[in-house]
Amino acid sequence: MTYASAAYPATATEAFDRFWNHGIGVTEVGSVAYFGLHRARTKKKFTKSDYDFDKVERAVEEMLLARIVDNFQSYVVDLLLKIYLVRPEIVPKGSVTYRELFGSADILELRKIAIEKTVSSYGYMNIVDLSDEIKKSLSFPIFDHWLTKRRVKRIVEIRNLIVHNRSTINKTFIEKVGCKHDRFGSQVSVPNAVGVLRYLDALANDIDCRAAVKFMKETVSNG
Repeated sequence: MTYASAAYPATATEAFDRFWNHGIGVTEVGSVAYFGLHRARTKKKFTKSDYDFDKVERAVEEMLLARIVDNFQSYVVDLLLKIYLVRPEIVPKGSVTYRELFGSADILELRKIAIEKTVSSYGYMNIVDLSDEIKKSLSFPIFDHWLTKRRVKRIVEIRNLIVHNRSTINKTFIEKVGCKHDRFGSQVSVPNAVGVLRYLDALANDIDCRAAVKFMKETVSNG
């Protein structure tokens, strides 16, 4: 499992560093899995009757896709944490209760509480809903084109089917992102994990560069 990833940005946030390094780990796992599967297919002692290699390969693709999507969604939340730490004045209002406000004499502690509560709430949102929230509150579009948002939404919903419904297409999936080829009760078609990885790498690269310019140009690392 090899791929030519998007170029590492000249200026990268700490969030992108973590995203990039975890992505490398996922590709290494994928490489080992595919190498092992190839060897198993070619060894004479393993036959089709012993193992359904197509089913095993699909399982590997599903696991890799889920890890890749989770890594991307974690990256966006990590990036928001970094933005709020650098620019605490843009933390949404109402992040601190009156009890917390009057119970602390330390403004830095209150700032930390507000940021942690805000980012924690983002962690439970899917990436598409989160992008709408960020565009509204920070005037920062995670996705700079409607087609990008639509593609990512389908990828995320495929991940959700894999994790929560054994890859079986249900009514919710069809209503949210269904296309003419999707059939209720059938197995969802899993996109190639390498292709998804390349796509989300490039997308994260673009998001990181735009966020650095808008929110923290003076704080990003130089490589």
